[in-house]
Amino acid sequence: MLLPENQQGILYLLANKERTRYLKVDFDSERGFVEVDRTNVGIGKMNETKSTRQSKFLPNKELKMNIFVDTSSVEIFFNDGLKSIIESCFPRKRRYIYLFGNERKSCQYAPF
Repeated sequence: MLLPENQQGILYLLANKERTRYLKVDFDSERGFVEVDRTNVGIGKMNETKSTRQSKFLPNKELKMNIFVDTSSVEIFFNDGLKSIIESCFPRKRRYIYLFGNERKSCQYAPF
C-alpha cells in the first residue's frame, strides 16, 4: 500500500465478518504515525502491555506499507524495510481484510 501524505485510515487484518476479531493497523501519514493493535486478534485476550506497537515516520510524507499475512503471523514492512513490525496472531478459520480511510484509494492484493 502506498499512502500519500496527509492520509489517515484503519486496516483490519485477519478479521471475522462481525469485526469482533481482528488485527488493527491504524495509520496517519500526516502525523507520521502507525499503531498495530492485536488485542482482539485471536483466541483469548492478548497481554495488554504487549498488545500494541507504534512506529513514527516523517510527518506529511507518503508512507509505503508492504503487508504479508499468513496463518499465524502478520509482517508489515514500512518504506522498503526502513522499519518493520512483525506480530504473531492466531485467528479463527474465516479471515477477511477491511480498509477504511479518509479518501477513496485502491490497494493491490496478491495471494501466495
